[in-house]
Amino acid sequence: MLGFGELYFPAFALLLGATSYKVGLLTTVPMLAGAAAQLLAPAAARRVGNKRFVVAAATLQAATFVPIAALALRGHGGYERLLAWVSLYWVLALAINPPWNAWMGRMIPPRVRSRFFGRRSAAINAVLLASILSGGFLIHAAGARRAGSSPSSSWRPAAAC
Repeated sequence: MLGFGELYFPAFALLLGATSYKVGLLTTVPMLAGAAAQLLAPAAARRVGNKRFVVAAATLQAATFVPIAALALRGHGGYERLLAWVSLYWVLALAINPPWNAWMGRMIPPRVRSRFFGRRSAAINAVLLASILSGGFLIHAAGARRAGSSPSSSWRPAAAC
């Protein structure tokens, strides 16, 4: 979701015709809303349990990509809807953190915790790199097709530009 999705929200807003001011709002307002949600998350997680809260919030967070993808099919306009869906995405994403940390703190024994999270981080970062590159190449290919050229003929390394 990070490398193939949220890193490209600002570029997607530009594709929809947003101004630089609107892109600035898209990158800050949702994060502010998400930070505020972190204050409420522990109380909500206490009511339903950390695991149930994390699973439900992560499922809903993933589902926010469906209406965002629908905006892509329109290809223009829809900035306000994008802002709303991205805000919900970040509210759910950041609200997960406190209950997830508490849940993992109970699940992973202290003696293996550092090794477990070190290996987990290495795997996550490898997949993240692949997804960032894949997302960039997909956007480049879509832009080249829209401009009427083939993706391979229009791609040049940054140093050659």
